Amino acid sequence: MKYLIVPIILISGMVNITFLQAQTINIPSLNDIVSVTDCERHTSDVKNIIEWLISNRFDNDTLTRKQARDFVFNWVRKNEKVQVKPYGNILMPVLKSKSQKFNEEFMTTYLGGMTLYAMEYPDSAYSVSIQRKGIETIIEVWNKNKDLLTDYDKLTLYNSLIEKNELEKWIYKNILHK
Repeated sequence: MKYLIVPIILISGMVNITFLQAQTINIPSLNDIVSVTDCERHTSDVKNIIEWLISNRFDNDTLTRKQARDFVFNWVRKNEKVQVKPYGNILMPVLKSKSQKFNEEFMTTYLGGMTLYAMEYPDSAYSVSIQRKGIETIIEVWNKNKDLLTDYDKLTLYNSLIEKNELEKWIYKNILHK
């Protein structure tokens, strides 16, 4: 009997892991967002979609990821209440990798992190904190996908700044007040 318990525990652990990796997400049609009212109605959808994009690897369900990215971009572009201001100085060095295969993923991740922050703190569009959140989200996703990302060198700098707790100071000095 005691030999039967260990495999049961291991199998139950695998079932939980499989369940977590097999998450599905409901993505509304892009045509559902025409007005500001539509944006408000889909705020919780966008939040769930961004969190899904962040928590799943780049190579997981690529068609759904593309639909999710498109929906997030459309929602952010048409939304007047949740304001984010991405800085090219932060994102462009990341996007200048040799492969550029995952540029859309990184743009969505950066924008998504900032959007989640702006939903919680509506007056933060031009703040250091919203930029920090965007970079931290990129690093969170980068750490989950490192085996796919061999030539994104700028992310090593951002990761180092986060580890040293110097990211906000760096953003203030090198991005916002240059």
